[in-house]
Amino acid sequence: MVEENCRFKRAGRRWPELALNLWQTRKDCNDVEWTSLRNLKASYNAGDDVAEVSWNAYTMYRGDNLLYGGGLYPSLPVLADEVIAKALELLNAPEGAGGTFATGGTESILLGVRAALQHAHQKRNFSSGMPEIVAPSHVHPAFTKAAKMMGIKLIRVPIKDYQADVMAMSDAVTDNTFMLIGSAHAYPLGHVDPIEGIGALAREHDLWMHVDCCLGGFLLPFVVALGNPVPAFDFSVPEVMSISADLHKYGYTARGASLILLRDKMCQQYQGFDFDDWPTGAFNTATFSGSRPGGAVASAWAVMNYLGYDGYLDRTARMLEGKRKIITNVEAISGVQLCGDPEGGIIAFEGEGDHDMFAVRDGMTARGWHTGLVVDPPGFQLLLNYRHGEIADEFSNDLEDVIRLVKRGRIISNGSDRSYGS
Repeated sequence: MVEENCRFKRAGRRWPELALNLWQTRKDCNDVEWTSLRNLKASYNAGDDVAEVSWNAYTMYRGDNLLYGGGLYPSLPVLADEVIAKALELLNAPEGAGGTFATGGTESILLGVRAALQHAHQKRNFSSGMPEIVAPSHVHPAFTKAAKMMGIKLIRVPIKDYQADVMAMSDAVTDNTFMLIGSAHAYPLGHVDPIEGIGALAREHDLWMHVDCCLGGFLLPFVVALGNPVPAFDFSVPEVMSISADLHKYGYTARGASLILLRDKMCQQYQGFDFDDWPTGAFNTATFSGSRPGGAVASAWAVMNYLGYDGYLDRTARMLEGKRKIITNVEAISGVQLCGDPEGGIIAFEGEGDHDMFAVRDGMTARGWHTGLVVDPPGFQLLLNYRHGEIADEFSNDLEDVIRLVKRGRIISNGSDRSYGS
């Protein structure tokens, strides 16, 4: 093989050269700095000090694997158990509850669905058709992913007033339904579903109820503690059987950390994977993924202990203050309005009039504002952290100017990708 034509060169390169190469690649690709105040899309920033704690803890365990926690790295289950215990306490779990460390919200959701399905199979059969889940239309796509992977029919029911419509969900329940879903809060528009109403429906039909708290699990308890009205959403609702909650969102830990929490620890037997016909012995995992990075566990433990309850309370209070300022500013602008009354860290805006809100979002992107996409209703969302109040005036001034130019036809939609992540 001629080396000039081979991407994998024989000789390695020194780190200073590689670091410079990486820096230049990011610059050439116009990467956004994740802590930028203009990043209103996916910046779960709790401060440089928290990020340093998170990274230092991660690197201490960078080569360790929770898969081998029973033998090689017994400190990891100890750390994971403490994190899970804190989360269960925060979300009002009863005695006998349990949880499992997962790699992200999608895996936590998959595990919740698997536990519910396997539990249902112990009680009944689905010989008359596919097992069914009934959920509001705004639940995370991971539920559809889980359904396709596990041979389940997912029925998405239209929402009403930005929240789950319990009556419509009731109408969708059939003899094959085994699970109901609610979100706290839902990703698109930031609202907490009527979990108590969905819970009553679950009790009526003896169904497993899951609450997706991937966004709100480590935020909404502090919103409540600060005296803000939030509908009951966690294990305090007795019908809630499982909760997914992401540590790497408003838990502020390193990526690759989420939890699946169960009201009854005994139900963990339904979520895992067991295989014993293998030359190296039985293979048992509590999650879909085999390896689980030890660094993510250590980071979660360190950040939760570094911030403490008061640290999370402080970040939440400052986020809410900035949220109120942004909403006040934006609602004073003609041509845009807040979608409902969101309780958490996401706020979404839709158009007021017949102008193109995709053009408005494109115009804001051109000015360096990175917002989330909303297609129904057409608009944009802001995912807020504790520092975003600092840009409230600058953001709203630009937004007012962009809307004015869109109305005059000076800015039109560039036809950019209308998908998640765009």
